[in-house]
Amino acid sequence: MLPWISATAIDQRRALIAARTAGDATVAELARRFRVSRKTAHKFINRFKRHGDAGLHDLPRAPHNPRATSADLLIACEGLPRPTLAYVLPVVERAFQERGLPAVIRSDNGPPFASTGLGGLTAFAVHLVKLGVTPERITPGHPEQNGRIERFHRTLKEASMSPPAATLAAPSPAQRERGHERPETWVTLARKHR
Repeated sequence: MLPWISATAIDQRRALIAARTAGDATVAELARRFRVSRKTAHKFINRFKRHGDAGLHDLPRAPHNPRATSADLLIACEGLPRPTLAYVLPVVERAFQERGLPAVIRSDNGPPFASTGLGGLTAFAVHLVKLGVTPERITPGHPEQNGRIERFHRTLKEASMSPPAATLAAPSPAQRERGHERPETWVTLARKHR
């Protein structure tokens, strides 16, 4: 069996549905004619019944594997001098433009995501709410609730801060070679696994 021809896959799927609706052939015959497996033909016939023409389009391939690595879930990660709105917002907006708005952003209880002020909201959290993104915070003192990101940050720190610099403010030798300053904080956005 050959896969769908990528340039005309939707047209082929529509033709398969039209032939099936007209009763021209069995699913096995249609599968042979359109060079797909019977399983694939059944999949698109059933999707068309449930969703109409929209069911003929390929579905997103976002990871749903709970064992997916942080790298599989990563949307953006950038080292910044300070966790302020002026530094964080451009990184986040660029990620949203490239990847779309998430429904939820889960974070720890530190800046720029949360504060000890009224309702725990920062200017950044208010900005997210205005965009329709729900800020979700882990329970204070429970970093394991954000385990994937915590583990990712550990690996990131080991890779980017080694060999260690003489002081926290100084770039490491490896960073000096690359002309990088030592970031004070990391902003990491990741897809929420289901």
